[in-house]
Amino acid sequence: MFSQHLVLIRRLLIIAILVNNSCGKVEIHSDKHHDGAATVGSFSKSVKDERLDSENHAKLYRNALKLKRREQLNAVKTILAIDNAKKRKVLVLDLVSGMQKVIDEAKQLIEKANYNAGDAFPFANTQLKEAIGNVVENTAFFCEFALRLPSIIGKKYLNDYKLRSTVDWAYKFSEAADLYDEVAQKLLNLCGQELNVITREENFVNPYDKKFIKEEIEREAVRRMKEAQEKKAQQKKMEKMKKKERKPTLSKTEL
Repeated sequence: MFSQHLVLIRRLLIIAILVNNSCGKVEIHSDKHHDGAATVGSFSKSVKDERLDSENHAKLYRNALKLKRREQLNAVKTILAIDNAKKRKVLVLDLVSGMQKVIDEAKQLIEKANYNAGDAFPFANTQLKEAIGNVVENTAFFCEFALRLPSIIGKKYLNDYKLRSTVDWAYKFSEAADLYDEVAQKLLNLCGQELNVITREENFVNPYDKKFIKEEIEREAVRRMKEAQEKKAQQKKMEKMKKKERKPTLSKTEL
């Protein structure tokens, strides 16, 4: 059974860790009629057009990233469905190791290009664009496991300086890159608080933590039981009042 899971996970790793060629690769067509020397007016226009192109390509990438996130979530569910806890842990840690390697390699390329998160989306630079994709995609993927398996990932994060350094950098980069939708942004924020990459809010809870979910279910069960008891007590009280009202009394003439 586990061997079947392993084959499936290996396939999922290719999907989830490596950048999909269709995710972020947009063909750029040059206008042959405008090749050659540019006037001052056409230069300012080309700068404006380039900025608009950058924004449009960033939007296209965000949409592609949503699809990638669905694939990642399916991979997470498949891994969490593995019954053998020991094998699941080994698999997750191997997966985290793979993510770390991909992010570190992407970081080197990004820094070499002197690109800062939040700069114009480099739609014409395929290599840089893919490196950015590798960071934001794998950071989101890592967050899924950090929130769902806090005891495993949290311990690894605290005890492994290199991983901690990679995650902290990737967190800040992904946050500033502004390529996540609202759901992914929330995921990133929760993960940051869970690992204490950022300061935890006073009322912070990890909604993906099994321990929290179990406690929440227990609290809900107690609340419902209490409501049922109160409702039953109220019904008894109402029945007593009705009986009291129906009890016959002697009229003045009868007296």
